[in-house]
Amino acid sequence: MEDRRERNNAVVKELKARLGLNGFKTLQGLSIAFQHGKMAIDAYYNQAMETLQGDAALLLELASLLPDKAKSQAIKQHHLTQSDPTPAPVSEPLDRRPRDKLSRHKQPLSQHTKSSKGGFAFSGPRAKAKQGERLVLQDGLVLLKKVLSPETQQWLIDRTFELGNGIDGAGGGFYKMEGDLYKLNRGTKGRVIAPIEDFPQEYKDECQEALANAMSVDPTLPAMDANVVLVNFYSDKGNLNWHRDNDEGKANTALNLGRPVVSFSIGDAADFGYKWKMEDQEKVVRLESGDVLIFGGPSRMILHSVIQVYPNTKPRTLKMNRGRLNITFRDHSELDDSEINLGYDGDNRLHK
Repeated sequence: MEDRRERNNAVVKELKARLGLNGFKTLQGLSIAFQHGKMAIDAYYNQAMETLQGDAALLLELASLLPDKAKSQAIKQHHLTQSDPTPAPVSEPLDRRPRDKLSRHKQPLSQHTKSSKGGFAFSGPRAKAKQGERLVLQDGLVLLKKVLSPETQQWLIDRTFELGNGIDGAGGGFYKMEGDLYKLNRGTKGRVIAPIEDFPQEYKDECQEALANAMSVDPTLPAMDANVVLVNFYSDKGNLNWHRDNDEGKANTALNLGRPVVSFSIGDAADFGYKWKMEDQEKVVRLESGDVLIFGGPSRMILHSVIQVYPNTKPRTLKMNRGRLNITFRDHSELDDSEINLGYDGDNRLHK
């Protein structure tokens, strides 16, 4: 056991040194997805090899450390089936590749407008996106369509509402706020924030998997280590006014870290608006049940709002109250507690 732990630590150290934090987090997300059965062996192998710059020996060493021996053996067997089992290294790591080299990049299916900061955003009539589609709305803003399976959504609903009702000693309960917005574990200025340790490990796993997915199509997104969770429940009349998430305080903006926000949408659909300045015309994207929205890097400090919730649009198979459950992950690591502002950027952000 001790030898295995030492090997694991050595591999992790080498991966971080070789790939950098972004590359390591990408590989970590891919490995979690593969181990949970959410990524086929060929997709995992190809993306992992690309992230590792073609280092098959390191991938096989990593495979040998997986707790699931069947998964470990599958990687080794798949490697042997490759026509060239030792492909040439990729010239650039994943987090440094120019966007035009990302063959998986897809443009949104809706009408587009060019934003003032570059990239594209939804406007006008909305077309239905395909399940699993990854839409880069602008640099640092990515929408993953319906990547949370119905089973995962129901599990998150059940567990989150249990925590909200105080099961397992978590305390709290949902509190009705202005604008028909309900919040879990109500805090300062209506801000709801709890350490990720209060939630099952699966929450963090889903977050890291989604972030790795988004980073694979948008290299401007930096890595993050989710350690706080914000949970909102909107009734079908709920909304949230324009604001910037400044919960990481001065350090995040001063150091230009841009650590992403990862946001899960479950239940009724809602319109998410975003723009750079209050006087700008907003862009709007429809968030549906199972969607994940990530904004970070150059888009971390965008103004955004929940403009409208659409009643009776949740999947019929989901067992939950009418409304929208929003689970958001953030990274507060390496920040002094005094720098963390638990409020929104401005007062009276929740309104009717």
